[in-house]
Amino acid sequence: MEDDYIIGAFLHPNYKQLRGATDSQVADCYRTCRHFIEAHQPSIDVIEEDYEPPTKKTKVFMSMLMDKQQKEQETGSDELDKYIRLTLDEKEQYENPMEFWKKLGNRSAFPNLVRLARKYYSIPCSSASVERQFSATGQIITQRRANLDPSTVNDIIFLRSADKQLS
Repeated sequence: MEDDYIIGAFLHPNYKQLRGATDSQVADCYRTCRHFIEAHQPSIDVIEEDYEPPTKKTKVFMSMLMDKQQKEQETGSDELDKYIRLTLDEKEQYENPMEFWKKLGNRSAFPNLVRLARKYYSIPCSSASVERQFSATGQIITQRRANLDPSTVNDIIFLRSADKQLS
């Protein structure tokens, strides 16, 4: 399978485990997604309007004798790892993956993966529409009409497609 198909399957919430892919394909998929996320991270130089300086740690009396409390740190807390760990309810299954990505909670939790999903799911599955356009252009530009201006041909094709959609 090609990488685009694997990434498309990964971005579908029902198939993100990539059960039919090899380990190297899964690793390539994760690497590509991480690269996309890193490329679209906001720069550090961005100044936030509601910036507050970090608060100082309060000193606790006899803190040297207290048990050290360790915070649970998430292993791999980036957006991709959160998506991989995400589990769906039994009733939450998607036929159209864009329904998942259109939800406000998912858009805010995975902003870069939403962009990646839009990028991959905007690719047409077949070239049939392009082939129809070429066929229509071939019917318009004949030997007798070979000197038509390209903008005129575009206008004719546009009017033809608009007429078919209205019919």
